[in-house]
Amino acid sequence: MSKKIIKYSLWTVFFALILYLLVTIIIAKVKNSPPVVFGYSFNVVVTNSMEPKIMVNDFVLAKKVDKSKIKVGDDIVFFDPNRIIGNKKGATIIHRVVEIKGEGANRKFVTKGINPLLKNEKPDTFQPSEVIGVYVWSSAFVGVIFRNAIYAIIVGILLYFCIKLTIRTVKIAKTKETD
Repeated sequence: MSKKIIKYSLWTVFFALILYLLVTIIIAKVKNSPPVVFGYSFNVVVTNSMEPKIMVNDFVLAKKVDKSKIKVGDDIVFFDPNRIIGNKKGATIIHRVVEIKGEGANRKFVTKGINPLLKNEKPDTFQPSEVIGVYVWSSAFVGVIFRNAIYAIIVGILLYFCIKLTIRTVKIAKTKETD
């Protein structure tokens, strides 16, 4: 009896987390901002400004941090409400901090991409309130899945059924062993 309770409890927690993640993503899309889950934001890179470190279509994870701890050389993720990429106004950008101007309430971050082909690109200056977090990790594989959300849903469903089938197969094998 207790194994069944544990099994259903784990599945309930798993599906609750998936539901939470999906709702967070939908709300973020409606608000035109990156989703934030447990203090981490995530997005898919759409420009080449951080190549070769971070490529177009990479999934990027950024951690929310105390903005006073950000220093020159950190790669930060920020939201630029005036930037237009494609036909969408407002964009999440990841750039390296090249200078910090001012202190306290007047503090501003001067950022620039690291792509050597874009060395003449003008730096961007942002308020701490526009900073989402500091770059932690990126993945091309996760980016492909995340960018194509419908594929992620399909993969998730297939993964669910594969796990379910594996569990059922193991149960059948154990039953045959006891016979």
